[in-house]
Order: sequence, then C-alpha cells, then structure tokens
Amino acid sequence: MSYDTPALAEVLDFVNFMVYDIHGAWENQVDHHAPLYRRDYEEGFEAVLVADAVDFWLESGMPSEKLIFGLPSYGRTWILQDSTKTDLLSPAIGAGPLGPYTGQDGFISLYEMCLYQQSGWTVVTDPTGKMGPYGYSATTWASWDDIDMTIIKVKYAMSKNLGGIMFWELSLDDFLGVCNMGPRPFSNAITATLEGRPFDTSTPVPTPTLYPKTTQRPITCTSNGQYFADPADCNKYYRCVNGEVVTLYCETGLVFNS
Repeated sequence: MSYDTPALAEVLDFVNFMVYDIHGAWENQVDHHAPLYRRDYEEGFEAVLVADAVDFWLESGMPSEKLIFGLPSYGRTWILQDSTKTDLLSPAIGAGPLGPYTGQDGFISLYEMCLYQQSGWTVVTDPTGKMGPYGYSATTWASWDDIDMTIIKVKYAMSKNLGGIMFWELSLDDFLGVCNMGPRPFSNAITATLEGRPFDTSTPVPTPTLYPKTTQRPITCTSNGQYFADPADCNKYYRCVNGEVVTLYCETGLVFNS
C-alpha cells in the first residue's frame, strides 16, 4: 500500500473504507463483488477480501475507531458466456443489462434485485457466511449483499471495534418495500444491528408504485424543483420537474411540511 497510514491517522478524523466493487464486469469472469472472507479457491496475496483489507489497514496503523466500514446496497451484474455455466468464476463477456430503474449496465439496486428474485431468478446463498448471494436468469448473472449478509458484516465491523458504518448509497435501498421487509430494510437492518436488537421484517407492506405518478394540476411551475403541498391531503405533495408537475407521497407515518 502506498499510503503512510500512521501519518494519515494523525490528520484524518475518519476513513470511509469502501470495501466493495472488488469484482465487476471489467473482469472476464463472474464473482461476488464484496466477499467478506476468503473462499476455498482463493490463496496468497492476489486474493482481495474485505476482512483481509480491514486487517491490513489496522495492522498498518489506522486506529480502528477511525475506520468506517463500507457496505454496498447494490449488486454487480455480468453477461455469462454460456448460460449453462453459472458457478462462481464462470466466463463472462461483459456487463449485465441496464437495471430497469437505475438504468446502468453492470449495476443493480437492492430493490431491483428483489424484483428479479420475485420474477423467478435462481438464487444461490453461501451457508458459511463468507459472502452474500448470487443469482442468475438466462445469461444474466448478479452478486449482491442481501439483508442477512448485511447484518453479518455489521456484526463483523462491531467485533473489530470499527468507528461506524457507511454505505453506497441511500437511494438504492428499498424505499418502497418491494422486498417485503418494510421500507428501507437495508438501512433499518444496519441501525437495528448497531443498536443490538433483531431486525424486524414483519412490517406489512402495501403494493408499491415504482414510479411517481405524473399528472397535470392547477399549479404553475416557475422554476425546476419547486415543491407544493396538497391542500386536501398532507401525505401528498407535488414537485416541478422539467416543467411538469409530479405527484409524490410521503412515507408511512410522515407528512409533508412546506
């Protein structure tokens, strides 16, 4: 490592340790993009693992309380070279297709992954807890951290006395509850685990609407990004987006405050 870690520790309040994107579609084979521990086929210094990276920084002189552990609320996707070869390290020929809502190839949000699972994807989990799940359908292959793996990683960070948790990023959490674990299960699971309580997934979830409804209202948009309250419903509000009025709804238990 080219950093002078002790010197950095003296001048930095904290380091956001982004231990994800270890693997991705820039490689010609599929793999989990944020494995926590070394898998059976990984040997020597060429293997890059989350736990090894944390230990290296700590051994290099970074105080544990200044190291903020990073979690991904997204997955990485590939196109398989052969749809019959779906194991880890199977050959790949590029990035997976655009996420239906994030619109980026090789990348998928937590809520998009839940939708894929609900559409019949094959999902493989690691019973040893060394990495999160991976899944595939036809020639598309993805790896991500589910809620169970997220909890395992938070507990790991706590066991190392690290300074906290950060993740990339808030809008990729399941804010509409399509994963059937209540709204924002990723961030809520992190909070619950840090507070030493079990994560409750029993919250009833209404049928979500993935895109806000756009409609014309008697509102004049004078500038992009303006907000307007609904005079009859405090759970509803409007925003001007590119000259059109978009109808938005508050999360359960919240109201719009102009």
